Amino acid sequence: MQWSSLGDGSTHLGHPLVEIGKIVAELHRQMRELIGQGDLLVGRYRIGRRIGAGAYGMIFHAVDERSGESVAVKAIPPQAKQRSTTAIGRFQREMKVIRSLHHPNIISMHDWGRTERGLIFMVLEFVDGETLDTVVRDEPMEADVAIETTRQLASALHAAHQVGVIHRDLKPANVMLTPRVGGGYGVKVLDFGMAKVLSPLDDESSVMDLTSEGMAVGTPRYIAPEQARGLEVGPPADLYAVGLLMYEMFTGVQAVEAKNVKEAVTAHVSSEPLELAQIHRVPAYVRPVLWQLLEKDAEERVQSGRQLAALLDNVRRARDGQGVRPATQGSSGEAGTKGQGNNYHPSSAVRQLEADEVDVELSLDATQMGAKRAEESRGARKGIEAGGKAKGAMKARAERDRWFRPPRTVGEWLEGAGSMALIPLALMAVGAQASSWELVPRLLVGFAPPLVAWGLALMRDSADWGQSFGRLCWMCCTAAIIIAHVMGPQQLATALVLDPVWFLDPLSGLAGMETLQAAVEWISYQWAGIVFDLFGGGSE
Repeated sequence: MQWSSLGDGSTHLGHPLVEIGKIVAELHRQMRELIGQGDLLVGRYRIGRRIGAGAYGMIFHAVDERSGESVAVKAIPPQAKQRSTTAIGRFQREMKVIRSLHHPNIISMHDWGRTERGLIFMVLEFVDGETLDTVVRDEPMEADVAIETTRQLASALHAAHQVGVIHRDLKPANVMLTPRVGGGYGVKVLDFGMAKVLSPLDDESSVMDLTSEGMAVGTPRYIAPEQARGLEVGPPADLYAVGLLMYEMFTGVQAVEAKNVKEAVTAHVSSEPLELAQIHRVPAYVRPVLWQLLEKDAEERVQSGRQLAALLDNVRRARDGQGVRPATQGSSGEAGTKGQGNNYHPSSAVRQLEADEVDVELSLDATQMGAKRAEESRGARKGIEAGGKAKGAMKARAERDRWFRPPRTVGEWLEGAGSMALIPLALMAVGAQASSWELVPRLLVGFAPPLVAWGLALMRDSADWGQSFGRLCWMCCTAAIIIAHVMGPQQLATALVLDPVWFLDPLSGLAGMETLQAAVEWISYQWAGIVFDLFGGGSE
């Protein structure tokens, strides 16, 4: 078996990591020469910040200047090497695949093309959200949200499988979640660069496959056993990945916590069920569906997205007491009936469905049901109560993020800290230009930049950091400082020298104010000196 480096997160055992790093660094250098922030791509798409980068290319936020809509531009550079030929082939295949898929839970494509300098690009729908791994990093999803998110994944995959497209690289980074106002998330499946096409697409006369027999593609932690062995794959391979993602939604941890590629692959290809250390955090009424998704034998696994959706719908009806019995294996602390503990795999708990069946019945073995009905009922009630509490916490977090999106990465923390430092500087600069005003209006105009940023942040309906107060504040404050200098550097510098602590005068009686005033005076004098040196006796 040979592993191939075929996209973000996948692995290639044939190249040293240092060599791969050099290749990627060279590719990124070429990309920076071909496209950058502020460029107007093909006279239409104004390129913004970079929002992603991989082994083959980059993704940028952009604005369609014809429609004013935000879009995502995914691009790769032209190269003559064989590795790049494969990359271009996959990129073109991804374009054709996405063009053939039309579903609300699958990323859509607006445009594609090649620039005069050979840059190949596609223009995709811009999804304002966070990837699944980011969402569950702080806390797992509550039960209702996890089930609904999984159901949307099932619906997206069913649509893809119906036209013969197998994703083959379903992982948290390729699932984008957008918070909904009423709670939960909208799902978008991304990145079909490794997709397997089982039948010709609309504009293809034959099926082109860019992997050879015996070559395993995908991300080791999220790869199906048959896929890891380099065998033919079908819809069940994607459904196995959905099971791994589902476990992650409920627990916040990865199902396969391997230290390296070999350990990850071994966990999947082994005949033993996966060792899920946190399975007790998955509600008992959901576990039978999860285990059937994680069947090592593809024929025993859930066979289609439609089947999975029906199973999930039936689980919800069962939990809500609508007359369908959910399969459970005891409460979170209960030992399995076959000596397997929490890892017991109730393969007989879920009846195999025909491809077109919608009505699904989940049942336990009669002896299990008779002996454990009371305990399971208590376990289910506890699960529902815990789910209710988690749901409240999820809604509270979504509401909080609308009003104030806290930083979650190092870059976001630095931006947030920069914003706090720029607020007083903007106050000093704007206030200096309004030195003839009374105190109250002078304070209002001085605090206008952060107030404007706060207003814009409240108007958004998103948890995206790009529209957060932390990002908008430093942008507004920086703009205000620049404008204050443009309006008249001499007037600015003079006011900084003559009246540096005007905004602290009302607080002069408080403890520690003398020290703060001294610090503000020092900053003002240094600032004024720089302005005088730069602009000297020039006119305003």
